[in-house]
Amino acid sequence: MTPMSVVDYIAVHELAHIKYFNLFKIFLGLVETIIADYEEKQE
Repeated sequence: MTPMSVVDYIAVHELAHIKYFNLFKIFLGLVETIIADYEEKQE
């Protein structure tokens, strides 16, 4: 029932943790390079 765009965001979010687990600002930068509107998907 979840939109695929949100599922994509969750997958990218979790995969980004593999590369940047504790560097939150860099981590979000990586997520944003893949999903530009990631903030909308977070909600």
